[in-house]
Parts: sequence; C-alpha cells; structure tokens
Amino acid sequence: MQPSKNLYTEAEVRKLASQGVGVLHLRPDDLITPLAQDTARELGMRIERVAAAPPATAVDAPSPGSAAQAPGRLVARDLIRCIDTRGLSMPPFEFDIGRPEMDVRGVDVVTSDDNSPVAAGFLSLRQGSFPWTLNYDEVQYVLEGELHIGTKDGPVIGRPGDVLFIPKGSSITFGTPNWAKFFYVTYPANWASSGEGEPAAPSAQGAQISQGAPTATATPSKPVNWDRAAEFPVKMDGPRPHCITCGQVPDRKPEHMTQLDAETFAPKNAPRIRLRGRLDTLNAVALRCAALASVCGFQATADRIATVAAYCRELMSAEYHARVPAPLQIAGMDEAQLREATHKPVEMLGIGHIAPDANDHALLLELNYLRAQVREVEVTALDAEIGTEIVAGLNRLSSAVYLVELLLARDDLKRGGRS
Repeated sequence: MQPSKNLYTEAEVRKLASQGVGVLHLRPDDLITPLAQDTARELGMRIERVAAAPPATAVDAPSPGSAAQAPGRLVARDLIRCIDTRGLSMPPFEFDIGRPEMDVRGVDVVTSDDNSPVAAGFLSLRQGSFPWTLNYDEVQYVLEGELHIGTKDGPVIGRPGDVLFIPKGSSITFGTPNWAKFFYVTYPANWASSGEGEPAAPSAQGAQISQGAPTATATPSKPVNWDRAAEFPVKMDGPRPHCITCGQVPDRKPEHMTQLDAETFAPKNAPRIRLRGRLDTLNAVALRCAALASVCGFQATADRIATVAAYCRELMSAEYHARVPAPLQIAGMDEAQLREATHKPVEMLGIGHIAPDANDHALLLELNYLRAQVREVEVTALDAEIGTEIVAGLNRLSSAVYLVELLLARDDLKRGGRS
C-alpha cells in the first residue's frame, strides 16, 4: 500500500518549527506551498526531499525495535538522498573572521553524520577577503558572482560554471569584488577526528571552524609598519626584469614600459600600471590636503590626512609585491570601528552626516574631492582584476577620508552636520 502524499502549508511549517523540528523531510510525492517554503527559510528550517523507499522484503525490512525513522527519510546502507536546496536557509558563518561587512554565510547539506566520506554545502560572501589555511582538500563549483582565491602567485578567479580545486595545506584568501556563492565538497568529512587534520585552538592568531563547513584556520598577514614617511618604493637590486610581452630580458628598460614587479616589465598602459598611477595621484592629493591643514592650524587633521597618504602608499606596496595590504587604523580606530563611526556618526562621533557645498571651508572641499577620487580608483582596481584585497583596502580608505571630514567639521569647523 502506497503512503498518501502530504501537503505542507505555512501553518503546518510553523507548527513543526514550534515543536523543534529543524529539518523537514519530504517524500517524492509530498507537496509544499511556496509560502511554506519561504516561512521555512525565515525560521531556519531545512527542507530535504529524499528518494522513495524500495519495497520491503524479508531481507531489508526494518526489524521491530529498530531506530525510529524521520518522516519521509530512508534508513538504509546505500541511501540516496535528494536535498531540496531551493528553500535552504544560510545562517551567518559561525567562525568570526573579523569582517562583518562581508556577511559570510554557510550551510552544510552533507556531513559525516550521513556516513559520507566527504562533506558538502554552500558558502556565500560579499565584497572583501579573508585569509585561510585549509586542513582538507576542497572542490568548489561557483554558482553566482565572482570568487577570488588569493595565492602567493596571484589570484585565481572563478565565475559561474567554473570548478576550482584547492589541495590540503593551501594558504589562501577567500574573496570577491562584489558577491560570490559556491557549492563546496571537502575531503575528509570527519577530518577533525580522523587524524587528517587537527583543528587549531582559538587564539588571537586564528581559530578553527566547526567540522563540516569549509574548515580552516585564519592566518593573519605579517604586520606591516605602513604609517610612516614616504620612501623610494622600488628596489633596483637583483636580476633585470624580463618583458611581459616577448619574454626577453632587455639591456635597458624600454621607454614605453615600466617595472610591473621585481621580475617583469609591462606596457605603461597595462591595467595594473594604470591603477598604480591612480594610487600615486591619491597619495599626492592627500599630501596636498595635509599641507593645507597645517597652514590652517589644524594639526590633528593634518596628522590624520598624513595617515591617509601613508595608506595610499601601503596599497601601492601591496599591489606591487602581490600581498594582502595591512589593516587600516586611523584616529585610534580599527577597521570595524571605522565602519561603525562612518555609518553611525551621530551615535559614535556626536555629529551627523555631512554633504559639503560651495560655502564650506576649502580644506573640507579638498577632502571631499579626495574621497571622490578614492571611489574612482576603486573602479580602476576592479578593472585591473587584481583580486579583492586592494579593492577592499580602497573601500576602507574612502571611509577613512570621510572620517577625517567628520572630525574636521566637528572639532575644527564647529559645525553640526546633518543627521
């Protein structure tokens, strides 16, 4: 006798959620309304559709007293599962990567609890990047957006339909210039208990994620003392660079080319060289603003703008050496505090948002111009396809300039801004 099909409505889903049901198992013939699916997603309830059970025989029929079965779910050694992910809820990633603005979210759909040697699930992230060291092998299938895997040799970029393989032991960065979502498979599923990899103890240096998700240990970049006076950026010792176009080593630098990095000459209109020129201009504009602030007697503001200029040079250095830029700190604030202060200035600084106009102080207008230029350079960085780290650094730099504007208006110009 075939079991009758079930119809799940919003009310039924809410009732099951109130009873503590976290996973709704649907048989092939069961129906669920679109509103019920939306409600399940809002309540964090996972929906799984499983294959139909084969006819029971004297051999494979469950014996009396065997483990209770969840509705619609098979209990068998060779279980084939079909998981409905259309209404799948993706909660915030349980590991604190220190980048809340990236809104990293993940969910496991296959784990070692399923007697599987591999784990699988979904991960999504917004603009930014963060470092990881993988203690497992991972295959990723990019579903949406653009996924950037940063390596010591440069970024590997995955777009929808691309498959990426990351071997165990890799030290990388996960990032995206805007948005990315991918499906992952990791091996082994139970690496933490099988000896395939040991989780690192949580510490100020990094912490381990729970088993089953894309598990890794955060590895912070080596601290860089970037907030200092300018110095000549290129070291001229070592082997002479080769031409990126023909591969030859020229006797002297061609006039139409410049040094891309320690090993390569590239045309002066190459995307990375264009970006480098724009970063150099940002540094120059910031230094001009700092000088104007000093002339006006606003020394605290001048010092903050000097920090902005120094971070422009840090971004240039990070781009040249293909490394992750150091975290930005300004006016005693780290990046998280900077974001909070520039998004909620009334609560954090006691001044509302400002929109400079022609009647404002010349220094405030110069800073506003600098901030606008940072936004334009951010677009240039995206065009250069150098990975998300420099783009994220420019995004933070724009916030830093706006913070300087707010503090100038509050402390030196004594204006209240707009709430």
